[in-house]
Amino acid sequence: METAKKTHQSKPFNGLVPLCIIFIILLGSPLFYFIINLMLGNEHLFNGIIMN
Repeated sequence: METAKKTHQSKPFNGLVPLCIIFIILLGSPLFYFIINLMLGNEHLFNGIIMN
């Protein structure tokens, strides 16, 4: 008796993974930009709140 083997994704969701990756990168890029600038010392979190 042979068992069914799934070697690839089902057809309806074939192009969904790259689309999700691109979507996450586009949504996360402002956050990544802010975090990198914060680590480099270019962003000051409390300027608008404390140091008026």
